[in-house]
Amino acid sequence: MLNLSWLAPSQREDGSVMVLSDIASYRIYYGTTTGFYQNQFDVGGGASVQAQIPRVPVGVYFVVVTVIDTDGLESTYSPEIIVTTVKA
Repeated sequence: MLNLSWLAPSQREDGSVMVLSDIASYRIYYGTTTGFYQNQFDVGGGASVQAQIPRVPVGVYFVVVTVIDTDGLESTYSPEIIVTTVKA
């Protein structure tokens, strides 16, 4: 399982204010190679700033998150993080 948490953004990419009600969902991209994310997982928006992605094999994963607003616009990738899953 892949457990993630993050902070909700307070600004859009253009610098304007983003309120929680503008966030429709978050999209998590992850993969086993830096910069190449062959998997994605969507999470409800607003204040939902954590996710548990089930059935992820043990290993090292490169992860980025995007925001999808209520108009359907998707942000650019967050900075990439590296997550290591272990056998439970």
